[in-house]
Parts: sequence; C-alpha cells; structure tokens
Amino acid sequence: MDVNSARTIIDKWCKSPPVDGLHVNTVSWNDPSRGKKSSGGYNITDQTLSIGTIDKERIMCPLVKNSTNFEDKTTDQNPKSFYLMDKEERISLENFISNLDKVHPKLTKLWDVRDEKAILTQHHHTILPLPYGIDSVEFTANCSSYTNGQTPSVLCIYSTSTSSTPQLLTRWGQELYINKDGKSLTSKASSAKDKTDNKDNSDNENNSVNNKVILYQIPIITTNKSFISRVRRLASESSKSSRVTRGITSGTRGMEDADIEEGEDVGAFTGLDLLNNDNVSIIRDTSMPIRADIITFSVCGSELTKDDYVKIKSIISQYDIYAKASGSLVTEGQTGRSTETGIDTTELLQMQIGSLGF
Repeated sequence: MDVNSARTIIDKWCKSPPVDGLHVNTVSWNDPSRGKKSSGGYNITDQTLSIGTIDKERIMCPLVKNSTNFEDKTTDQNPKSFYLMDKEERISLENFISNLDKVHPKLTKLWDVRDEKAILTQHHHTILPLPYGIDSVEFTANCSSYTNGQTPSVLCIYSTSTSSTPQLLTRWGQELYINKDGKSLTSKASSAKDKTDNKDNSDNENNSVNNKVILYQIPIITTNKSFISRVRRLASESSKSSRVTRGITSGTRGMEDADIEEGEDVGAFTGLDLLNNDNVSIIRDTSMPIRADIITFSVCGSELTKDDYVKIKSIISQYDIYAKASGSLVTEGQTGRSTETGIDTTELLQMQIGSLGF
C-alpha cells in the first residue's frame, strides 16, 4: 500500500467516534505509574502501533479506547486470568515471569506478592488498513519509555497467540518484535473472514484468540539508575519499515476481524542485549504494578460506520465484568485500589477469574 492511500484511510478513522465513551489516539499513554492529576509520573510509557508502506514510511494507526489519555481508565484484573504462549505451551503469567531466568539469568525475582492481587489492565482496539486485493499488512507495536537508554525502567513482554517475547525498553519508539530462534519478526494481520471463506465449513476454527496481542510492562530498577526528566513528547524516532507488497485492487472491505500471525524477519533479536553487560543488573520495582495492555485488531478498507464503533465499544468492554476495580488512578485521587503506586499489599483480594490471555 502506498503512503497516500494508507493516510487517506487512516485519517478518516482518527476523527471523533460517533459513539459516546470512545476516544481515538495514534499515541496512547500506557503508564505503569503516573502522578495524580498529572501527565508525568514515576514510570511513563507512550505506545503507538504502526504499519509500513511501499514508500518505506511508517504510518501510525488509530488506537481506540474508552477514555482520554489523561484520564487513563483502567481495571484491576485477577492475575490468574492471564495466560501466555511459550514454546507451544500455555502458561500462567505468574509462572512465565517467575521463570524468566531461563531466558536470561539476570531476569530473576520479577514477580512480587503485590502481583498476586491484581494486574493493572486496559483494553484498546485498533484498525489496520487492508483494502481488497491485499493479503495482509505487517505492523509493529512501538513503546517509548521516558526512562530508557542504559537505565531502562520497563521490561516489556510482547505476547501473541503463538509466542511471548521479553525485551527491555532501551530506545525511544522501540519496536516490539517476536523473538524466534534469535531473529526479530514483525507481526502480520490478515482478514479472518478471507481465511474462513477459503476453508471448508468443517475446518473453521474459533478466531477469538488470534486477533489480539498483549503488552505487559514489568517495572524495574536498573543498577546505577540516574534521574531522567519525564516530560511528555511525541515519538520522533523512525523505526524499521515492514511493508505491504501487493497493490490495491477494486472493491471495498468493511471492518472485519483480523487474524494475527508472525511477519517478516528484520534481523537479529537484540531486545535483551543490555543484560550481557557485566555492569548492568535489574531488580523489580515493587512500588508499581505490572500493567497489561490488551490490543484487539480489525482490518478495514473503507470508512467506519456507527455500527462498527458500536461493535468496537462492545469488544473493549467485554472484560470489564471480571474487574475487581475500575476507573482512573490519575483523576480520582487515592482510590484504595491495589494497583496504586506504593500501596500496601498484605491482603489478597478475591476476584473473579476471566480469560484475558491466550
């Protein structure tokens, strides 16, 4: 897809949705810890999701959620609701994080007793441009931590329906890749409907776990961590370009569920290389919660209708029934939620268990 075609489609999606309670941004504030009534805080992360074009430019796609960036409405979810895929094995979030020392010996003791209470969670929905005649579109999630470089404050896990990849946020606008045998892979979205139409009805499978990714942020403290100013700014560092290789043909695709797969190989995986420095070590910052941002996907080649936004709102709110607590940790003052920064975690909450992972 050429850059002008992609921008023409995406610009139409970035207007105010015709459904109350929805907000569209191309940069989402996904902060593990933010100050009260402030845009700054102790652990600040911006997230974008971008596609590549045949013009080798990256275009940021809309992220739809049920609050403004400043308000940042979140829910507290039972950690037992989260499962990840690891080498074709479905494993709980607690077990995955507790065994990260098998990935690298410095990734130890990153699960804390406070994590047994709740995971700070937000749900986003994004739409990727996919007109008829294009098989798929490659994309990357990008995270910009305001404490990066040689003293990162976040270990991020990029989780899909087939793999889970831990990586330190060391660069502004850092691309989150799938680590497959030491290679960095992008992600790829196609139309679930197209795949279904090409199968016999008897061979159709439930697509519910294939149309999302989850970004887990684990707050960490890096040895010799220096003070870094946390002033919000938009990401400016360009990232590697993955691309859509087929041209647009006639026809208009409405909004359809996406199917997420592994994309192209863009080089060696370097997401944990900083840990190979003998002078660097990390510990868990237990004053802050683990944050999980669930991103579900659709593809579309035309303008969105009001019915599309009604569906998006339903998708975003589907996990709210499992929440022990919800609201804004930023605008509501001291909430007493277990995901407040620095809160005492001596007693465990009784929560419903949903199915939020894979």
